[in-house]
Amino acid sequence: MMLPQFTMGGYTGLIHSITRSGFQIKPISALPDKQENCVYLRHDVDLSISLVVNVAELESAAGISATYFVLLTGTYNPFHEESIAAIRKIKSLGHEIGLHYDLKHWPENRQEADEKLKNEIAILESISESKVDAIVMHEPFRGGEDFFATDVAESGLINPTYYQRTDGGLCYVSDSCRAWRDDTLVKFIDRKLPQTRLMLNTHPELWLATKSQSRITYLENELTPAVTNSIRNYFRNTVKPVWETHHAAVTGYGDQDEE
Repeated sequence: MMLPQFTMGGYTGLIHSITRSGFQIKPISALPDKQENCVYLRHDVDLSISLVVNVAELESAAGISATYFVLLTGTYNPFHEESIAAIRKIKSLGHEIGLHYDLKHWPENRQEADEKLKNEIAILESISESKVDAIVMHEPFRGGEDFFATDVAESGLINPTYYQRTDGGLCYVSDSCRAWRDDTLVKFIDRKLPQTRLMLNTHPELWLATKSQSRITYLENELTPAVTNSIRNYFRNTVKPVWETHHAAVTGYGDQDEE
């Protein structure tokens, strides 16, 4: 196979390629089982929760369950009526809801951080009307200690970063900045790697195009018009510079604008 385009058709093709190669697709809650021939599907919802429902519906129609990690302190307002409806819709489609915690907004004191984690989980459980057992850090590339990636057994929570760091039999691939870092995804699906388990981290908001577009064109023409003015400023001032300079975007494999 080839690396998929960042379109809805490309995403559908990716799902089909995974299953045709004999892999099962499971949510993050299945990570501790360490089942062979398995792809654990993780979605970090960084930019908009309402825009990702179409992807959740596509997956549900294909009989797939994924884990959607939701920010409580991000660009979108999870308490807005539209956001709550989107989160509950995603859950109703058979997916899991996890907490995408952002340590930039957290106390440095560990005891206070633990308390904040409990509070955010409780809030997200109330919003989603479901149990939240999975957590993962937002923007780890910015550095800083991740309190919650080392004591999974004690907390009873599932943190995919813990397994990424400690499980040598697990591959990790992300579409950060709407680009692939290398062709690991292709090699895994084509069974050219020793590992038979993959954690695939995709950001659903990045796959909504109907034709091939460069990441910046997509940001400016597709994502920016779909959000409020305050979020548009965040896209222009924060997201765009990261996409232009982040290692994944500069050296990875991304889409080009169709002529």
